[in-house]
Amino acid sequence: MTNVEPIYAELGRRIARERNRRCMSQAQLAYSLVPQVTRAAISNMEGGRQRVMLHVALDIANALRIPAMRLFAGLQYRPSQE
Repeated sequence: MTNVEPIYAELGRRIARERNRRCMSQAQLAYSLVPQVTRAAISNMEGGRQRVMLHVALDIANALRIPAMRLFAGLQYRPSQE
């Protein structure tokens, strides 16, 4: 499995939480994006296994009908020390 920075894992948790609050399935969220993504892509984003591109995160916030800052507020990026 690819190591993804903690910021993406936290963003994924926030996406999952907001999606679940709206009783929306991963597939429903995936297909509401433009362009559409797969359910597996949403699963990977939520699980912290896939980086979320900024424009996709903004589209997700729009699909969830929340301000984008609800997903981003307080996130901190810490570069890996490799």
